[in-house]
Amino acid sequence: MIGSTLQGFESDFIEWIASFGFPATELMKLVLAAILGGLAGLEREIRGRQAGFRTFTLVSTGSCLVMLVSIHVVTVPVMSGVIVPGNGVNINADPARIAYGVMTGIGFLGAGTIVHSKGTVRGLTTAAGIWCVAAIGLCVGVGMYTVALGTTILVVLILWVLNYVERLVPQPRLRQFVVQLPWSPTSTQNLVHLIESLGLDVIEANIERSEDRQHARIETKVSYRHIEDLRKLEKNFHDGAIGIELLGSKEI
Repeated sequence: MIGSTLQGFESDFIEWIASFGFPATELMKLVLAAILGGLAGLEREIRGRQAGFRTFTLVSTGSCLVMLVSIHVVTVPVMSGVIVPGNGVNINADPARIAYGVMTGIGFLGAGTIVHSKGTVRGLTTAAGIWCVAAIGLCVGVGMYTVALGTTILVVLILWVLNYVERLVPQPRLRQFVVQLPWSPTSTQNLVHLIESLGLDVIEANIERSEDRQHARIETKVSYRHIEDLRKLEKNFHDGAIGIELLGSKEI
């Protein structure tokens, strides 16, 4: 039932937009791509991300234009006298090849929105959104209007709704500890075992042996979700568990 309804809507819309003829049909596709891209980019704009409403709109519009050019190159005969004198010639070309270039090249634009600072990475969601918007523009350009509209709705829901769902899930946090303990071949292993037994995860551990060869200085990064687990670990450090002396700690 739903499939037949969507198929009927798609057929009617394709017939209606094609009735305007060239170049009005192509211009309407570009406008539709701009609207869908803008809807997807609205959430990024409101949240003040690196790429927002205008960037998403331009990416979607440009991708649609590229697809229109690809189809035009394939379907429109070459003017007479260009390849074979006196005859019109159709080019045997693949319209998807330019689309491949768009989806590959959009990665460079997405990479510009990704920022790595102090052990954290920001901008991945925005970069993924740009990639999706480019695909939406290609969909509009090739005439897959229902798919483009459905994808836009999905992208908007993912950016808006899942953001609130994500807040309900405890996010992992990182803390760096610098400790000193008596040296042994299993110093790092003992420390890691203590940390993991309290429900935390060890991301990284670097050991350095003291000059007197009697102690080991270990710098470790710990991931935790609940502050109670962190407090238990800090209590063990302060109590001198396995001979540990806490030299310093900071959130990262």
